[in-house]
Amino acid sequence: MRRWVTLLCLGVLLSAPAWADDRLTLVRRAAEIGYPPAEFELGEAYATGIGVAHDSFEAYLWYLRAAAHPSPQEKVRFEAARDGAAQVLSPSDIDRAKVMAAGHQLPPVPGPAGVPGAPVVPPAPGTQHKATIGSGFFVTADGSLLTNAHVVTGCKKILATPSGSKTSYQANLKTADAVNDLALLTSSIVPPLVPHFREDRPIRPGDGVVAVGFPLANLLSREINVTVGDVSALGGPRGDQRFLQITAPIQKGNSGGPLADMSGNIIGIVTRKINAMEVNRQTNDLPENIAFALKVDVIRAFLSANQVPMATGGTKTSMSAADVGEQIGKSTALILCLLD
Repeated sequence: MRRWVTLLCLGVLLSAPAWADDRLTLVRRAAEIGYPPAEFELGEAYATGIGVAHDSFEAYLWYLRAAAHPSPQEKVRFEAARDGAAQVLSPSDIDRAKVMAAGHQLPPVPGPAGVPGAPVVPPAPGTQHKATIGSGFFVTADGSLLTNAHVVTGCKKILATPSGSKTSYQANLKTADAVNDLALLTSSIVPPLVPHFREDRPIRPGDGVVAVGFPLANLLSREINVTVGDVSALGGPRGDQRFLQITAPIQKGNSGGPLADMSGNIIGIVTRKINAMEVNRQTNDLPENIAFALKVDVIRAFLSANQVPMATGGTKTSMSAADVGEQIGKSTALILCLLD
């Protein structure tokens, strides 16, 4: 079987038309039909951002596929790359990649059909619906919400519940950017507050931050959670400049929630935390409070590309973490993704 796949991959490369002489194009074609060295090389491209936009999830996915059937000479190298890439992914991302790698498919990020409308009743606790929970926040006064693309991947229906409300509303996926892990939702909700985005001062390491969201909402209270920390670095995984590294404690369910400065201005969107168990397995050390938020500049570009205006010109007045959390919480919503 392996010999057949190798010959098939060579045939693809030799029979490629003249316009497909770009190396990455050929590598991708070979990877998509299961040639391990090509799968590994495509993972390297995503990990380094050479030839394609940097994407830690895609890097891990292709490393995972390559390591599933390496030659004895490739085994150590492929598995080391796979395990290294896993360090910056959440457990849910790792599980999703394993499912996708096993099925050799890259499914799109679908959204529910229909128009956002009247309030709906969310599934009662204890029902058998498969669902995941994340966070989101309003970016327009007419109910547009920003969240992470991975929060709404595979949803049959999306429900948004504003903070402090017991009423859930259907939301629709308007657009998603899988590379930057951003998604824009529409709803009929009239938010009590639309936060301002910071734009007049650069963020510095050591600046205080407040993260707001709904971590572990299936286990803990579905009330808004507020955590406090600092910016520890201006780069993310492998120095990715799209991200801030923060010390605010982040759990599953925080994804898609707002990250604010101590004046209550949005400086990013909480995206992931480091996989502490994977790091511990490899280094015998357990990292603490290492999480990442996508920077406001990336958010600004995404919203601008989709013709969504941003509220800017926020205050410079410093507030307490409790006041920031209370204010930003008014713009935050729990996002429930129904998978069946």
